[in-house]
Amino acid sequence: MLEDNWNNWMILAEDVYDKQWRFLLSLRNIASGDSEELIAYKKRQVFCQLMTLQRVANYKTLGYWALILSTAYYGWGVRGSAIVATSFWGVTNSTNYRDAKYSGLLLMIDYVRKRLLQCQSTGLFTYDNIVVVSGLLHQRGRSSKVLSATHMVSHEAREFNDTTFDHQRVPLTYDTNQTSSSPCNMYCYEAYEFDAVTTGVDVFLHHSSIAQSYEPDFTGQRVRSYRNYCKLAKDITFLVNVFCRSEECFKNVPTFIDSDVIHELRHLCGKTNVKSLQDKCYSFKWDSVTAWNPHVSKVTKSLMLGIVGIDEGSAEGAMTCVLDLLLKYGVLQEEEDGSWSKVETDPPRKMMCFGDRTTNENMAAFIVSLQDRPMSLQDASYQADVFLDAVANTQFFPGDWHTGLNMLQSIFKVFWKPYIEEMASVRKLKWSRVSQDVRGCFFQASAITKLLNVGNQNYLIMAFVTSHRDDIRDISTANDDEVNVITEIAKKYQTWLVGLKDDPDHHVRLIANFVIMSNDFIDFMDSIRKQDSIGIEDGYQTFACIWKLLGQSKYLNCFFEQLEMLHLDFPFSQRMEGLLNRTVRTFDANENPDKAGVAQDEYLENCNKDLQGFPSVRSMVGRIRQGDLVGLARRSKRQVQSYYSQGPSRVVHKHGSGIKGNHHLEKDLIFEFTAKFLGDMTLNCSRRLLPKSVANIKCTTDLKRDKLVREMTDDSNSETNHLFNSVNHVQQAARGELDDADEGVTEYELEQARIMEEEYDFDHQQHRIESSHQNEEDVYDEDNFIDSEEDSAVKGYCVNDMWKLGSDALDKMNAKTGDRNKEIVWKGRSEYRR
Repeated sequence: MLEDNWNNWMILAEDVYDKQWRFLLSLRNIASGDSEELIAYKKRQVFCQLMTLQRVANYKTLGYWALILSTAYYGWGVRGSAIVATSFWGVTNSTNYRDAKYSGLLLMIDYVRKRLLQCQSTGLFTYDNIVVVSGLLHQRGRSSKVLSATHMVSHEAREFNDTTFDHQRVPLTYDTNQTSSSPCNMYCYEAYEFDAVTTGVDVFLHHSSIAQSYEPDFTGQRVRSYRNYCKLAKDITFLVNVFCRSEECFKNVPTFIDSDVIHELRHLCGKTNVKSLQDKCYSFKWDSVTAWNPHVSKVTKSLMLGIVGIDEGSAEGAMTCVLDLLLKYGVLQEEEDGSWSKVETDPPRKMMCFGDRTTNENMAAFIVSLQDRPMSLQDASYQADVFLDAVANTQFFPGDWHTGLNMLQSIFKVFWKPYIEEMASVRKLKWSRVSQDVRGCFFQASAITKLLNVGNQNYLIMAFVTSHRDDIRDISTANDDEVNVITEIAKKYQTWLVGLKDDPDHHVRLIANFVIMSNDFIDFMDSIRKQDSIGIEDGYQTFACIWKLLGQSKYLNCFFEQLEMLHLDFPFSQRMEGLLNRTVRTFDANENPDKAGVAQDEYLENCNKDLQGFPSVRSMVGRIRQGDLVGLARRSKRQVQSYYSQGPSRVVHKHGSGIKGNHHLEKDLIFEFTAKFLGDMTLNCSRRLLPKSVANIKCTTDLKRDKLVREMTDDSNSETNHLFNSVNHVQQAARGELDDADEGVTEYELEQARIMEEEYDFDHQQHRIESSHQNEEDVYDEDNFIDSEEDSAVKGYCVNDMWKLGSDALDKMNAKTGDRNKEIVWKGRSEYRR
């Protein structure tokens, strides 16, 4: 059988499937389920088994398949006896053959990269520093334990060459009301009134019937209308989800919640046309993006550029990396005398560079230093002019994933002490790995932010329908179409939620401010996943006032510089290219609809993660050579996973905690807390927020996390359970949770001791809270400190309208600086320094 004739192998796997699968089960002494959805996965297992047997019989066959396996094992960091064993049996290639094969492939890699990059009229690249902590030789002339280098990647850009609208601009106001030009072929959302009763039918159900316009809108009305409809679509989706849950979810609803209106809305949300509205609202953003970016569902073609031994953490290092990339793209060329000159092309080659905020700051600092240099007739001065001319047509975009990280850090900076810290404590959600510095726990911090958002809104929606029961029934009476009823309720909920920022009750203000601010963060990350460049720009604009208020000038300047780059420094055609290439897609959306897009810098961070999984090396040269194999290892691992570990996609319903669960119990606990913390919102209380107001709420929802602990500490004869029991005991001893006197004590006595200790802790904490009521200096408000250790910049912001305060601060700053458009302009790039 020929090696390349894969069809014959597939046919043979089909013929011997039944017999071979029974043999594999008998060999491993396991029982197999009868689920039909696993048949395709089982056949792939048999197919791989046949190829493995063929390699054992004749190691000269299926060479490339063995090379893929060997590369995947290398990417996973497998080495030593494991890789030697697979090579001995012939399943994979030997390490010597693999290294020699890739040495030949990478021999002319720099030349091939330059040929590919110079064929592009629009260049798109991302670079970021990578730090590897390992023992390395020859790092800066001596041994070092840390490798500081720069990882680079290039993507094939989606070009836009229509220059018809390049002469048009939007006025810059540098505030949260900044207008934005719409992309070409966008739906004309401004043609529909947002306050119209038929919004749900006209905009959402008949979304594809909305007229498209190739001419962009420079008044900002189209983009502004789109933003409003995106928020409305999200609220409609959430509203229907709340009332479409099972009957069991409403058993623990407080008595002051109107059960009659909830029953009416549950009946309303169960209608077929309301379900259709929910589906349309869920896909509204994606459908809108595919209209003006038809290639958004296709896989982004990437070219790994490897690692260079230069740290871009300094201005000189960042500029060196950029000039190296410009040389590879053909923007610059090296002359015979060693000098560089710019290559003139028609039309001029356009470049887009993505990096984190520090990278862009270093680039801006180096450009300013070249501009402010003294006049000279030396060759170095002439080369500086060449460099400035080369980067004049380069757009420097901020890293959107790093911006999302900063947004989450802003949320934790404001709400950590009064709210999140208590909710993530052992007494509530028991998420001990979450800290105020989200750089080390971004995944956990974003997950708990979304959980708190959902749990809080579950109660707020019920409180809203209770307080507005008469208005809801009037809307139902006036409209025969259920779609219009749900749409109007969602609009009223939006207005009501924003109005809670001025509620006299500080408890209500705290929850409302957190929900609104976390909504903005979730919308920003959702825009990245759905590759909505307009929503990404809107996220910068929404958080600008927060950054100004919290003194985060680095990302505030990032917002200003992005406005000037998109709407002032470059024509509309390059802005359109920025909209088309803001994100990266690694899977085809038609074949893998569950896979989402990632930000440019996030893609490179994932590559850095894969590089960290490679086997350790002893020299900087070895680590840099590994950078050329990142792309090959990623593709090889994906290929192996598709055959060995990834079965068909199926829905898994799991209740309880866990990464892949739906966090049903956690949401119930947050709902119970919010109900007790806010109480009956129709009473119009005027409570003050105290330091232990959140900790004072005791919830009864059981997260059922003791089951795993009981299984691990079960005294059985199983060696596995004994091993887990030993590991758990060692971990508890290391954390100081066990005492020497506990040895020999029964589990029942330990449980009773823990209960008594919790009751003592709660009573002691209750006494401290009651004592703090008598001290007015412990109150969270505008005139008092949140905590003695808290930064004064966030004093009282959790119970105040941060958006209004930040907008006022932006207006004052703009009034002082005047019109930025009249500042000195260097080659179309405004150089206003903040």
